Amino acid sequence: MEEIMYEFGGYSDNHDLEAPEYFECPPEAFSDEELFGSAGNTRSLEIISATNSSIVEEENIQAKISSHPLYTKLLLSYLDCRKVGAPHEIVDMLDNIVQENDLHRRSISSTALNQPISDDSELDDFMVTYCDVLAKLKLDLGRSFNEATTFLNDIQTQLTNLSTTINISDFISKRLFLKHPRLL
Repeated sequence: MEEIMYEFGGYSDNHDLEAPEYFECPPEAFSDEELFGSAGNTRSLEIISATNSSIVEEENIQAKISSHPLYTKLLLSYLDCRKVGAPHEIVDMLDNIVQENDLHRRSISSTALNQPISDDSELDDFMVTYCDVLAKLKLDLGRSFNEATTFLNDIQTQLTNLSTTINISDFISKRLFLKHPRLL
């Protein structure tokens, strides 16, 4: 019964070796020539070469950015953003990183020049814009954090006032005294 349900024939039915009608051949992209022939090797080499060249290009861009005179200012701006709302331990750790690497001195010495920043004006514009965006982000984060802190402090004060001003026993005794002054 299972053989009929799943269209399995008996062993004697398989002698013609033809593919069943629902079996499709793989697309040409998976042909033997593409997988095993020289065309497959060429395509694989092209992919590897393109990947390697993009990795090299990415490393070159990273090297340009990290050697740019505004890179230390960018790092300081980034670290300042990370400090907003962070616990004291994290802020201290970030301050230690800045001190250990002497980033403030490097930042001042690299931006004190009144000359073009580097030979690549497009990278200069990017670095200046990125530093400005990080500075604005720090201000916005600080403002939002301060507003949230103020709100939570107000809520805490209100809850504290509610819990300390209403003492149930005082409330009951005052109410009884007002209704029945002779009982107390």
